[in-house]
Amino acid sequence: MHPNYTPLDTNPGLSAQFSVNYDDGSADNWDLPALLADVLDAEGYPTTRHGDWLHHAASGYALLVQIAALDLGEHVRSTTTIQIHHPDLFPQGIFEYQHSFGESPEEAIRYGFELWLSSDWQLLHAVATHDDKDHTGMTMTFSDGGSRRVHFGAPQYWQENPAPVPTDSEDDDAHHPFCPCCLFTNSMDAYQPLLEAQDNYALRLFAARNDDGSTDADCRVNGEDYAPGIDALRAYAATWPGTGSEFRKQYVLITNG
Repeated sequence: MHPNYTPLDTNPGLSAQFSVNYDDGSADNWDLPALLADVLDAEGYPTTRHGDWLHHAASGYALLVQIAALDLGEHVRSTTTIQIHHPDLFPQGIFEYQHSFGESPEEAIRYGFELWLSSDWQLLHAVATHDDKDHTGMTMTFSDGGSRRVHFGAPQYWQENPAPVPTDSEDDDAHHPFCPCCLFTNSMDAYQPLLEAQDNYALRLFAARNDDGSTDADCRVNGEDYAPGIDALRAYAATWPGTGSEFRKQYVLITNG
């Protein structure tokens, strides 16, 4: 693992360890690298630890997990960040949030790690190990001869009022609620500066329609808010057919082709 990785200035994570002190004088102490290593190891991704950093040798990734927020209400809500470095893909480092909930701090944080592992990590690992046959992608070639590869993570969506299942006589494509590329391609103009650049990028895309027809969106590039993407995703959500609440989200990587 590269010895000089440090927390990014833009990473809002506070610490890799934290304590919860209760009114009765008791306390719980949490070591997030150990918890993340346990979640990764359980799914067949063993890591070695170097201080607060985890190194996954098979992919080359170095990971730093930190607590960002914890709400000990009736149901615990947690926010962690995982900072990721890779010597070829992301030498400068990126980070992403994990928002979660549970009956205890450990349950909430562990569930957030499990969600991250089932989505972001699957694409990150596939691209780093050149084994992304299970993920959809597209290659864009430019007039200067350069090319960029867009890798699509598994899309996630939810609809309050799903469209009826088509009959044999109906066009399945016309009723498909969400394809692996449409969240990106329907807001692609916003990412043109990223596509024309030379760096690699990790994009978090989220779009939603609310009960009243209003729209929300979130777009982050390498962990940071990306306003052009937010505007484009909100505009796209306003075009969705049907009624009721609906959301669509996806993790996308842009790399040199």
